[in-house]
Amino acid sequence: MEKYVSWRQKYLWKGYFEKFFGALTGKIDSNRDLAIHREIYKRVGVSGDILEVGCGAGGLKNIATDGLYAGIDPIQYDRKPDFRFCQGFAESLPYYDASFDAVFMVASFDYFFEPHMALREAKRVLRPGGSLGIALTLREKDEEGDVQFYRYTEKSLIDLVNAEISVHSSEVNSQNLIFIQAKK
Repeated sequence: MEKYVSWRQKYLWKGYFEKFFGALTGKIDSNRDLAIHREIYKRVGVSGDILEVGCGAGGLKNIATDGLYAGIDPIQYDRKPDFRFCQGFAESLPYYDASFDAVFMVASFDYFFEPHMALREAKRVLRPGGSLGIALTLREKDEEGDVQFYRYTEKSLIDLVNAEISVHSSEVNSQNLIFIQAKK
């Protein structure tokens, strides 16, 4: 299993994540975030072993009750996670090929350093017929306090995902949240 970590990840790891994301740790499990997690899980409709990339405090851990729940995030939170947690990056998932029935990226995709690599890695760890679920807020411009690396329109995000894995369905709701399901 090849490990890929760019110089940007190594360089930015020390200051960026501690400064910006560390301040968010108390705000991750809001009611809105929980509703988004429930919605994408329902839309993807997968049972079995799942991986949540950019899991934060484990948004899907109490929703996904069938099979194994694993989460990966660049931040190790103060409290000990009550699930299989791995500290790491979306662009270099430390799992074997074909390890999961579904991979979820909920409110995290726009924070990835290299989105193409994150999608390739998600596809790699998916079992044949597995599903990828992505949910995020579409934004075309910066808002005060934003720390995301990328902004996406509906078309740009679907095109990006389709370049790596086949988009099965997508929908934008009234709150400008996009839900994408892709299949391996």
